[in-house]
Amino acid sequence: MRNRTITDVFEPGSTVKPMVVMTALQRGVVRENSVLNTIPYRINGHEIKDVARYSELTLTGVLQKSSNVVFPSWR
Repeated sequence: MRNRTITDVFEPGSTVKPMVVMTALQRGVVRENSVLNTIPYRINGHEIKDVARYSELTLTGVLQKSSNVVFPSWR
């Protein structure tokens, strides 16, 4: 048996995403039943996209799929 917390490799941003979602919920940026747009876009010439195109995801889906698209749009 291995300790996945210290043996598996995760992108650093992916480990922070649950905290970002929690803070967004607390501050009223999103609601528990929010459905979020995950269509790719550009910021300062950099394309922000997910590995696959999901179009829209719930908050649960955002965390399950580790979406990169929704978080920059909350700034």
